[in-house]
Amino acid sequence: HDYSFDLPFRILYVSAVDEYKHQWHVVKAVAQLRESGLPVTLDLVGPSHSRPFMKLQRVIDEVDPNGQYIHYLGPLTYDDVEAIYASSDLNVFASSCEAFGQILIEAMSAGLPIACSNRSAMPELLDNAGIYFDPENADDIAKAMRKLIDSPELRSQKAKIAFERAQEYTWHRCAFETFGVLAKSDGSTSITWEYNQNQGAWEHEV
Repeated sequence: HDYSFDLPFRILYVSAVDEYKHQWHVVKAVAQLRESGLPVTLDLVGPSHSRPFMKLQRVIDEVDPNGQYIHYLGPLTYDDVEAIYASSDLNVFASSCEAFGQILIEAMSAGLPIACSNRSAMPELLDNAGIYFDPENADDIAKAMRKLIDSPELRSQKAKIAFERAQEYTWHRCAFETFGVLAKSDGSTSITWEYNQNQGAWEHEV
């Protein structure tokens, strides 16, 4: 795939706009890439809180006042989010505080290469399936994204690992692990899990 300013490389960040999500640092990073000559765009998807959104808007107005390559799309329906995942080339996730990171799992399931925050639970979830950065450092974010943009092979490799890893985080597994803990706590029985690579699914034994 050859990218150009007519057919740009599309970067996606899905998350509520909030202080610990650092969308403004991602905007600055994308502006760096654009200024270096890379034909990139950024789509920001998610609801917003008033003060963080004002901070984000100031940075967008500063780096892309004509709205050429930074697009805040607001909250979208599930189907629309699914469609934008499918049309994107790279996912970025710059949160510095997540209890679990459901949005990160969704990006992994979408089969996108991921540039990801090195904070909180993210490295545990994504493991070796992404390229990491300091979410409060625009230069570091740009460096991580550029590493993926410059290498189709690396993007393909990381996306494949991320997709496979996402299959480990299923509600089915979560439910049975919960029941397993409850069963074990009352001394009756327990549930063990094993990932079947051939079937591509988790299997449990009671």
